[in-house]
Amino acid sequence: MAAQRLFHTLRHLKLRQLYGQCSRRFLPCRHRPERVPLAAPLAFPGLRRAPRQDILPPSCSRNSRSAILNGHFDFLNHSVSLGFPPSWNKARSISKLWTYNLHYFEWLHLLPYPQARAVVEDWMPRTPANRHAEAWEPYPTSLRTLTWILYFFQAHFTETQRDSPFCHRLWQSLAQQLNYLGRNLETHLLGNHLLENVATLTLAGTLFEGDLAHSWRLTGQDELIRQIKEQFLADGLHFELSPMYHLRTLYLLYLIHTLGDSQLQSLTRKPLERGSLALRKLTHPDGEIALFNDSALGIYHQPEVLLAAIETGLRGFSRHSKPADLRSENNLTGAWSLPKSGYYGFRDANGNYLVCDGGPIGPDYIPGHAHGDLFSFELSLSGHRIIVDTGNYDYVSGSHREFSRSTRAHNTVTIDDRDQSDFWGVFRVGRRAYPEAIDFEPKPGGFKLSGRHSGYDHAPLYARHERHFELGPGFTLSIRDRIRSKQCCQLKSHLHLAPDCEALIKDNQTILVTYPKGTFTIHYFGPGALSSEKTNYYPEFGKALERLTLCFVASGTDIETGYTICPSDSAG
Repeated sequence: MAAQRLFHTLRHLKLRQLYGQCSRRFLPCRHRPERVPLAAPLAFPGLRRAPRQDILPPSCSRNSRSAILNGHFDFLNHSVSLGFPPSWNKARSISKLWTYNLHYFEWLHLLPYPQARAVVEDWMPRTPANRHAEAWEPYPTSLRTLTWILYFFQAHFTETQRDSPFCHRLWQSLAQQLNYLGRNLETHLLGNHLLENVATLTLAGTLFEGDLAHSWRLTGQDELIRQIKEQFLADGLHFELSPMYHLRTLYLLYLIHTLGDSQLQSLTRKPLERGSLALRKLTHPDGEIALFNDSALGIYHQPEVLLAAIETGLRGFSRHSKPADLRSENNLTGAWSLPKSGYYGFRDANGNYLVCDGGPIGPDYIPGHAHGDLFSFELSLSGHRIIVDTGNYDYVSGSHREFSRSTRAHNTVTIDDRDQSDFWGVFRVGRRAYPEAIDFEPKPGGFKLSGRHSGYDHAPLYARHERHFELGPGFTLSIRDRIRSKQCCQLKSHLHLAPDCEALIKDNQTILVTYPKGTFTIHYFGPGALSSEKTNYYPEFGKALERLTLCFVASGTDIETGYTICPSDSAG
């Protein structure tokens, strides 16, 4: 069983990934940042382009200036007192992702120049290059150097340039970090990690003067061209199919575009336009993203903030043709689809919104952020979320991570309590489910969506799950499931209510649900038994809320069941 799982996990990897994995595991000496010293002191070469102070800075979570100056740092809903400047070594005892966030330095944009200068001056000697230091891994190195560049050489360039001794030391540190990054692209992972690496190198190589910067651009730009083509699908969404990571990767394209380089603008303009429209489609009426796959709120900018910055950037640099009017899509109503990504939905003018997942778990060679959510959905009524995805709590092995990725954590069906795909470890996937025969039909006031998947078509079940969605007038949603199996099996249909929903189970097939904006009724059909339980909801990293989950159970070899969700003005 273990060998089979490993086979299904590894067989999809690219040769480039396998080579990268072997190099990092068996030749670690090649990836030591301490082996990339500067050959000689380098003077700051200056900027090739005028600094811009209107660039949208990286998001900085829930931190505030006063809290940071008092030594309190808050990441992932976990606040720790580290002093100011922070005790960098103490942070290593918390969690890897929390430590990453500290070393991203995105909170730097909250500080005045003197305090920002002081904390960076403290970091440089206290966090020397070391391959065992989490701060020096390529991913946090990418985010940190990007943040430093945006802060000191864009937003506060006048102060930095006047402060010659600090500017020299800062440039020395950036040069060492970026040289290391250029030699250690995360080809063993690919995906958003590699995009972060090459976007940072391209930005630095375009912004700064000199041969060293030119070498960064040469390393970054060729790879950036390949990755944008590969990672942004024809419908605009990032190929890992996480709305949260789509926010981040779209922000990277925005930064590259605002450099004002005509070649890079040609590269990023269309992906920015298409990606922005895809983001609008995956945004609930409350202004926040849907929580499919590894997604959580409060990590990156709210969609509206990012979209406004992108539109400003596109219009400010448009030279040959008028860019798409992105903001006019905010009130887009009717049926929509992202067919390459597998997301389908509908939005009306009354704050009602439905989004369904009929796509694959992600690219086969990088499924680490995938969840078992095939044929799941999220639903908002009157601008309020009522049926919710589970979201994501952390990236640590344990019950939270296991549950958030599982099929039972999503608004879909499990068979014999098995997951659609074989999730194991923190980011790994063995055998995986594929959608089949997806058919989407827009209709006045709604749509029809149907399909099946292959997640259970192997031993011992040899079963197929088919699901049919139909959204009709009054925003009434009907869902019908059919399971056909070679042996008797048990279907469980999971439906996760938002935490502020209160449910009254009237009988074995009818539930009346009250939420802050009104009521709706759920009517189940087909033979089976209805039950409820309390489960966890993770709308943000490190935040677990209790919610009510409905579970309808049926057994057989050919099972047909489902339910209808009727808003109060549509019931009866």
